This record gives sequence, structure tokens and C-alpha cells, in this order.
Amino acid sequence: DSIDELGLDDGDLRLSFTHLDTNQDGTTVATTYEGDLIRAEARLGLANDTTVVSGQVGLSDRFDLTVAVPVVKVELEAALDTRIDRLATEGFETPPAHVFPGGADEASFVATGSSSGVGDVLLRAKWNLARQPGRGLAAALEVRLPTGDEEELLGTGATQTRLALIGSSAFGRFANRRHCRTPRALRRAGQGSCLAREGARAACLGPRLDRG
Repeated sequence: DSIDELGLDDGDLRLSFTHLDTNQDGTTVATTYEGDLIRAEARLGLANDTTVVSGQVGLSDRFDLTVAVPVVKVELEAALDTRIDRLATEGFETPPAHVFPGGADEASFVATGSSSGVGDVLLRAKWNLARQPGRGLAAALEVRLPTGDEEELLGTGATQTRLALIGSSAFGRFANRRHCRTPRALRRAGQGSCLAREGARAACLGPRLDRG
């Protein structure tokens, strides 16, 4: 898995944590202590198992409806390898002004979690527009509802719709079927949000910095 060609599980995702605004002036550069950083390399592992239960019913000889309910299980592991980058206080104090608990310059943080439940339910309706011997034309509408818990990585948090035009024809012993589909339309930005939250959860592991 990757984000913008950065590997999620090999430390390519790098983060920087700035110092707290100790004097409440709206910046982190006013005092010497605020100039140090924590550099971090994040490793994220995400496993997703999905079982889909679906049913289809023909409401007429030209119209049928399909419902697909995904049952999703997600397991997430996030790790941060961190180190203190003393851009401002190097050599300023002995012992150093900033250390991790135990006096170390480097520390690793690991957190795991899992969730399970119903994902985003899919509704599909298909109309048979034209039906003749050896050929046919149908239209299908798909709506994916945001029934999955976005915060638990079970769904996208957005309604998605797609319209498809399906044509088929037969020539002797050969058959041909073609699909023309519109891209999914999102009601609000939700695609890719799982990866963004993975990064946020890694950051929330929160390297804590102690003053020596």
C-alpha cells in the first residue's frame, strides 16, 4: 500500500512534530527551546476482510433489484520510530534540554486496533430497455450508501452513485457484451479518507517529550 508512491509499511512516510508554544505567542520560534523537532518514520499495516451477502429480486420481466451488504473486519497496526532533532538546543545544555522518558534520544511507539461491522451497502437497479432476438440493451443504477462507520474504517463516509449502460449482441455461436459506466460521484470527499485517518492515527500515538 502507498500514498503518492510513498510506502506505508517501510518507513517512507515521514513526519515532523514541532514544540508546544510555551509562551503562548502564536509561534514556535520565539524561544530557544521551541526550535527543536521530533522526526518520525511511520509504518502502517492495514488488513481488510470483507464478506458480502447479496440478494436479487425480479420485480417485473424488465426490472430487477439487487442489495449487497458487506460485513467488514479491519485490523490496523501503526508504528512510529522517532528521534529528537535538536535544531536549536544542541550543545546548549548538559544534560540535553529535551529527552524522551528514560533520557533517550530515540523512541518507538506501536499501537494496534481492530473493528468489524456492516460496511457501505450497495443498491443496484437494472432496467431492460430493449430486448430482441440476439441483442439487448439495459441501464443500471448503483447507489452505495454510507452505512459503514467511517471512524472505524468500515466505510467511506460518502454516498456514491454510478450509472451504467449495458448492451449485448449475439452472432451465431458468439456473444458480445459491452458496458459504458459513469464514474462514481461522491456527495462529499470521502475517497481515500481511510489512508488519511491511518496517518492521523499513527500521529496520535504521540511521542511525548520531557524536559531534562
